[in-house]
Amino acid sequence: MGQVGKTMRLKDALALAVVIGSLTSTLVAADLPAALVTAYLQVQAALAGDQFAGVAAPAKSIEVAAAALGKDGEKLVATAKALNAAKDIAAARTAFGDLSTELVAYAEKTKSGFGPDVKQAYCPMANKPWLQKEKDIKNPYYGSSMLTCGNFK
Repeated sequence: MGQVGKTMRLKDALALAVVIGSLTSTLVAADLPAALVTAYLQVQAALAGDQFAGVAAPAKSIEVAAAALGKDGEKLVATAKALNAAKDIAAARTAFGDLSTELVAYAEKTKSGFGPDVKQAYCPMANKPWLQKEKDIKNPYYGSSMLTCGNFK
């Protein structure tokens, strides 16, 4: 094989490497939609601060963002609706737990990230996960009565 043949094989190999590299980069998981995570974190902070008033609006935002995920987001939509319909902080915390479980399951299924600086925590008392940005545990399930209960995964 002459120099021209070797050059063509090298070009073909480089082209193949570029194709494989681009395919690999598309396989890297994306983060969940920022609108969904931002609204979720607003609810987490409100519940950790024993605030019920700040739950309904972000719950509606979660519902809208989850609907954009299509069929795979249906459970997130349903749990966000339940959170939006909560009549008191106890009901909101229960619905938030269901939403958190579905959100973590969705992220695991789709291999999605949560976004920069967002960590997954777990409450052994509620037996539920949640997401938060703060570096110290801020438990949304018990608020001030057990604010630091839990651990990061």
